[in-house]
Amino acid sequence: MARDMKRKHHHQLESAQGCGSILPAVLDATHITTSLKPEGRRWCVLVVDDDEIILETTAELLEQENFQVVKASNGIEALKCFNADPAKFGVALMDIKMPGMDGDLATLEMLKIRPDFPVILMSGLSEHTARANLRGKVIAGFLKKPFSCESLLQVISAAPGFCS
Repeated sequence: MARDMKRKHHHQLESAQGCGSILPAVLDATHITTSLKPEGRRWCVLVVDDDEIILETTAELLEQENFQVVKASNGIEALKCFNADPAKFGVALMDIKMPGMDGDLATLEMLKIRPDFPVILMSGLSEHTARANLRGKVIAGFLKKPFSCESLLQVISAAPGFCS
């Protein structure tokens, strides 16, 4: 479904202050020059975004790079996945503005369980605004939407605990 939707759009970014961003086709894996493909241990990435296209294309790209991916469309779903097996995940990619529960609140809950858990924030908002509600908690990285495949792979490879 995400592929069909991606073909129908022409890379138009829709954004409204305080409401996040919509990018119909944010990732194009055909132009990647960096490859992480960790050998041996497969890292499990929790990808959390309420935008189905971003969620699906990000997951697809990571799976092509040999990551195991668990998807969630909001903070509540993310916490259910995380709480079921906190040790399973190597990193989370967390959108900030989502219905149900925002990513900053979900991040704080995850860090209560695993204080060293690497979370990479994704947002159309500025990094300062995205981090505002995290009470000074250390975050593994930030991806400004729209982001490139290269940026995604670079920020994941810089996350604590990443082994290639």
